[in-house]
Amino acid sequence: MKNAQKQDRPPISVANGCNAIDAGVVLSGINEDYTGHGPDLGAYEIGAMLPHYGIRIVDLDGDGDVDGADLAALAQTATGLKELTAALAQRLGT
Repeated sequence: MKNAQKQDRPPISVANGCNAIDAGVVLSGINEDYTGHGPDLGAYEIGAMLPHYGIRIVDLDGDGDVDGADLAALAQTATGLKELTAALAQRLGT
């Protein structure tokens, strides 16, 4: 990217000092984890962790590293779930 710079905040959050900070209304079960006096009106809460979308590979084999062995364990689990689903479908006659 041309002129790319490290940003302290995501591009779709409110600017520091903006009136939209803490100006939101608390919606039960949706935005109760705000960081200030109330939820921000921006797409992301200032000071909060950004959401992670997509697959998360974790240390599945317990060796302390997230590596290819964990990806293999994930693939094996997915294959096992696929086989289990097929067996259940056959047993239920679907």
